[in-house]
Amino acid sequence: MTTNGYRPDYAVPPGYTLAETLTALKMSYEELCERTGLSRQYVRGILKGERMLTPGIALLLEEATTVPVRMWDALEANYRAALAAEREQSR
Repeated sequence: MTTNGYRPDYAVPPGYTLAETLTALKMSYEELCERTGLSRQYVRGILKGERMLTPGIALLLEEATTVPVRMWDALEANYRAALAAEREQSR
């Protein structure tokens, strides 16, 4: 919960921000794969929220997009925490 009492009832994967970043940079999905050395399947998994954004992947994304590692790490941590909260609430 935040200081203003707002608690979202959904989880946003880091891939959502990655997709927006690619659009803003006018970078294609294929170009990201080429710059990072990640497979298309792995990047697709990140975009869908099915693959974790590890610190190593966050570093590759920083190098390819100039978005800092700490932001990718924070997005991943927030996403995983939101998923855990959703699972807990559904129990």
